[in-house]
Amino acid sequence: MQLYLYIVAQAKSQIQTQIRERSADYATAKPHIESLYRSGELTDKCVMSFASEDKFETIALSLLGDLPVGHIERALVHDHADHLLVIAEAISLSWETVRARARRKAPTARS
Repeated sequence: MQLYLYIVAQAKSQIQTQIRERSADYATAKPHIESLYRSGELTDKCVMSFASEDKFETIALSLLGDLPVGHIERALVHDHADHLLVIAEAISLSWETVRARARRKAPTARS
């Protein structure tokens, strides 16, 4: 049974990755957000802005936390906020940003 669950989880992850990488919006946003990160301009305020627009906060959190985007996506869609809280604490997000994100529903394929 565990092998079956593992295979299903892997397939789900691969599908999410393919959808994300084929998105024109994602392809445009990723280099921009990476540039903000490299220049030190990817801040809590940026993450809050991306989250409020329901766009691409997964990229920002991935870069800030040095985690794969898929990992961030799973943390954001999980029913319990504890995973998101650990990530937020590790990257020093403000409570306001965490609370705003936790109140929203799961991200769509474009996030």
